[in-house]
Amino acid sequence: MSAAFAGPDAWDTARAVEVRTNATDTLLGVASDPRPDALRIEPGPLHERLPDLEPDRWEFRVEGGGAFDFGGPGPALSVVPRADAYAWRGAFAAHLAPRVGAEMGPLASVVDVVGSVGIRTPGFYARVGREPLQQGPARYGGLLVSPSAPTLPGFAVGGDGRIPGKADVLGRFGLSLAGGWLPGVRRDVQHPLWLVLDARWAPVPWVEAGLARNAVFGGSDGGVPRPINWGQVILPTNPHAEDDPDQSGADTDERAAWDVRITPPLGKWGVPFFDYAELFIQHGGEDVIARRLGPIPWPSLGGSANVYGAEIAAKSWYVGGEWAVIEDDLYRWYVGHRVYHDGWTLNGQSLGHPSGGDQRTTIVRLGRATLEQPAFEARWLHVHRVLVADRVDDTVFVFPTAEVRDEFGVHGAFWLDGGGAVEVDAAAGPVTGRDFVAGADAIAWRLGASVRVRVK
Repeated sequence: MSAAFAGPDAWDTARAVEVRTNATDTLLGVASDPRPDALRIEPGPLHERLPDLEPDRWEFRVEGGGAFDFGGPGPALSVVPRADAYAWRGAFAAHLAPRVGAEMGPLASVVDVVGSVGIRTPGFYARVGREPLQQGPARYGGLLVSPSAPTLPGFAVGGDGRIPGKADVLGRFGLSLAGGWLPGVRRDVQHPLWLVLDARWAPVPWVEAGLARNAVFGGSDGGVPRPINWGQVILPTNPHAEDDPDQSGADTDERAAWDVRITPPLGKWGVPFFDYAELFIQHGGEDVIARRLGPIPWPSLGGSANVYGAEIAAKSWYVGGEWAVIEDDLYRWYVGHRVYHDGWTLNGQSLGHPSGGDQRTTIVRLGRATLEQPAFEARWLHVHRVLVADRVDDTVFVFPTAEVRDEFGVHGAFWLDGGGAVEVDAAAGPVTGRDFVAGADAIAWRLGASVRVRVK
């Protein structure tokens, strides 16, 4: 997917519509496939895209493609060729996707490798490498992890299934854990560790609930490794470091969230014309507050934020939207921790919601999602951001000028014979108070395209 595209690409959207229409018995709030790109460019019904993994036979696949983005108001151009190679045998799966390209504005080179080695069986997966993460019901921007977030080096392990016997009526349960380190140069602690833990329950395929948490901890400060309290990493019952004026003790930057998604398959229930409807909420907190239930300590959330979503679909057409409210107040959602000032970001980009913290974001989409014919989507994106200057006791000071951005965009996907896709995206709209500077108004625009073809 090109960096210019807002949200999931056409394959992800088409698959999401198909799974929801058919009320497929699967968990949607977390990525459970160690080969997330392996099936992306094959049109046709979902069950026909699943590879035939025979235990005694190797299967290989090579894909090639590239993307370019060109936008303004300043000069900005990126051209990034990419190749994807896959190998499967039974439960074993390997994926390698090097990218070597160039970005201008300012001019910079792009050398990036995404890939993993792992295993996948019905109900279980494990991998090491760098692959996209997914957590929560949002398809544009979640609180802890978003589909557009940069990939991180590390591991992922998890599984889902039903309890055998009479307990099968309780539905499907899932648990996943991903972790690793944050690469790159940071202004505070270097190479801190991270983890994302997610638990899910779907009593029926069209209802799903989840609990998740994210932590940043450890790393090195001035070449000296920071201490880690693994007990607090596992269960943060005492999250605030006390009596530590020099900030040399163990500390953790925490976020946690719960979510609920309800997606009744209206078409399967006999409702004429409509395929499904969807409502979801994700509620989270930045920072963890220690409370007690008698003598028992337990963690509670502070600095709350929410993402809401709704969608309805009919005959492969869908209309829906998401609304995020992340206003940090006394709690800084992704940055500003007492030790980890860069927090849950990578190279200045939020690893949670793509608009970062201190913002309200609305996105509305109307489109047609199908893997048999060209797919189309039109969208409107509105982002209102403020910049926090300082905090003194319980008072927060913000810059007087807010940055307000409106974007109107279109996205199209054309499936190629033999496997492959060409996708194009265009967007434009006004920006007022750019970079929180009064009078810095402009028209921002972007044009992007990507192509992927089956080489072998």
